[in-house]
Amino acid sequence: MVELNNTEQLLLLSSKIQPNAKDQERIIRLIEKNQIDWKCFLSRAQDTLLAPVIFRFFSSINEVEEIVPKEVITALRNFYNVVLHNNLRLVGGFDLVLNEMEKNNIKVVALKGMDVLHNLYNDFGVRQTSDIDLLFSNSDVSKARDLFLGMNFSCQYYMPNRALDITNHPSPYKFFNQEVSIDFHKGLDKVYESAKVPIDEVLDRAYRQGLDPSGRFYSLDPNDNLIYLTLHLSEHFHSYDCKLLSFLDLVEMINRELIEWETVIQRSESWNSFQTMSEMLFLVHHFFEVEVPEEILNEVEEEKRKNLKTSFVVLLKESREELRAKHAYQGSTGFKSIAHLSLVGKLKYLFFRTFPDKLYLKSKYKQKEDSHLILWLIHIFSIVGIAIKTLFRKIVN
Repeated sequence: MVELNNTEQLLLLSSKIQPNAKDQERIIRLIEKNQIDWKCFLSRAQDTLLAPVIFRFFSSINEVEEIVPKEVITALRNFYNVVLHNNLRLVGGFDLVLNEMEKNNIKVVALKGMDVLHNLYNDFGVRQTSDIDLLFSNSDVSKARDLFLGMNFSCQYYMPNRALDITNHPSPYKFFNQEVSIDFHKGLDKVYESAKVPIDEVLDRAYRQGLDPSGRFYSLDPNDNLIYLTLHLSEHFHSYDCKLLSFLDLVEMINRELIEWETVIQRSESWNSFQTMSEMLFLVHHFFEVEVPEEILNEVEEEKRKNLKTSFVVLLKESREELRAKHAYQGSTGFKSIAHLSLVGKLKYLFFRTFPDKLYLKSKYKQKEDSHLILWLIHIFSIVGIAIKTLFRKIVN
């Protein structure tokens, strides 16, 4: 595995929500070596989305000893302010959605960014999020979907509607308006992984958030949430489309002692996700120095540890734009999503992806053109273009 240079070590060391005296001392010693490439540091801090939390850490250090250059603090403060402005916009949109859901007696479970913003970070500017992820029970799916449409949200399928039906995708819709984008979840499974989340049990354990029991949205039980977040992180980590910021959510949950490890181990085993969870928690333990039970760490074999560490370092060193270009990211809506289907199911899926409905085409390509044929030709041109790019990269590499 490639070793981290001083700049990269500083990036990880300073990505702390609640720094302690020992962390501060190590960082001061590292900076005093005068071997930090601050231009590179700022670039990687922005690209990994760690800049806002680093800004808060460095500000606390400089209050004691002015060790971080002022121009670095200024640049990090600018990143922080951009994130704060964006997150306040999303929080405002979330509040409006909650108002409507509450009027219609629909239970809303917040996932990922919007959940951890409210419950783990005491600062809306620290943790960047790009959209709002909401989970609904099966009994509320139709009502919630129609409510979004009634609120003048546009609807975009992640894939054509009939392909969604075949894969039973847990995130069937993306709703958006000029202010916010909302990922609509009806389950937590990953369509191409063997993990199976007992959604009814998980929803029963979800609890209200807020200053009193009448809090306006629900959060997953912390143990369920830890497992779910590792599943989601693993999907993006292995696709090289991972935000290193997502590791901090796990770090903070563990450091706040919200986790009952025996419960997590038992549930992850019953969900068939113990291996996946162990891999992500191994990375949290190794790179962010968080205590994780040996039973979990021992699940990850030595060769796998080397591969995981190598992949993490790649994410730390290379820009997300470069990684996406190299690996032609497909995600959960790409061809991996049909691995569990029968041969007939695979053929149907490919047919519906190749010949999708007009609503999907207009949404995907943002075309006002009303001709299904013209939209389909644009779609085929796009598919061929991606195939040629992918083939060219494989030949070059």
